[in-house]
Amino acid sequence: MAEPMETLDEPGPHDLGQPSTHNHESDKPSTNDGDAALSDSDSDTGSDSDSEDEDQVKLQLQNLEEELGSNPSNYGAHVQFIKLLRKMGELEKLRQARETMSQVFPLSPEMWREWVKDETSLLAGSESLSGFGVTT
Repeated sequence: MAEPMETLDEPGPHDLGQPSTHNHESDKPSTNDGDAALSDSDSDTGSDSDSEDEDQVKLQLQNLEEELGSNPSNYGAHVQFIKLLRKMGELEKLRQARETMSQVFPLSPEMWREWVKDETSLLAGSESLSGFGVTT
């Protein structure tokens, strides 16, 4: 029985307790050229990722529009569709989406506040306003 004990104590690749001859300094992240290369590549892809994000949002909008066309009682799809339209600044589509949702579901107080905020910011930004904000 002594022999199996001896074979377990022999050093080998399975033995985690063995001291390593590997220099651990090379395991530390580099603070010189490697980081500069990383930041350069990040800045190069910054605009690419923005356009990819925009393309992804447009695809999501298209999918949600199709979903709402086939299932107008999907509350979550309405909410997500409105959030994405608001994010993209699609004001006419946003207004229509809100009106469509309000015909099917009661809007939450937060959704009403956002709607009013968006509409008043549009009015405040218009230079052709006169009197009480009515244009002719």
